[in-house]
Amino acid sequence: MGHGAHTYQRAVRTRDHLYIRTYHPGCFRAEFESLFNVTEDPYLTRNLIDIEPDLASQMRSNLTEWLGFHAGTPGALPDPMQAALQTGPTLYNRLEEYMEHVRDTGRGHLAEDLMERLHPNNGATHVSWHAQVPLHKEDRAAMRKRRAASIMAQE
Repeated sequence: MGHGAHTYQRAVRTRDHLYIRTYHPGCFRAEFESLFNVTEDPYLTRNLIDIEPDLASQMRSNLTEWLGFHAGTPGALPDPMQAALQTGPTLYNRLEEYMEHVRDTGRGHLAEDLMERLHPNNGATHVSWHAQVPLHKEDRAAMRKRRAASIMAQE
């Protein structure tokens, strides 16, 4: 099971690191959060989320600030990913029916894993909108510069 169908994720990247936040795993066995050193581990085999808590906090903050900048400014259109999350992926929005289908097709062990990941009472869809730490000045300046260039290009 699982080729990432209907997986809802966002990611931020620095030169050396990639942080991935899973909002809904869909049919994919995705961790809630992942952090990789893409320079030393280009195949993303070692999740550093528990090993590098300060870096994880910084990357989490980068993602929060990015989202606030693009979706939280006056005139911003609604975030399509969040809108889709409200209604749920078509295949998975009736969890009990989908779990029955998975079990009926001989994949009961995967049904239990998906139930744990997709059930609304387990906290898996919790979203923290609060930044843990501010962005570095260089990252913030780069975001403002890109935004200004984007606005000038539209004019």
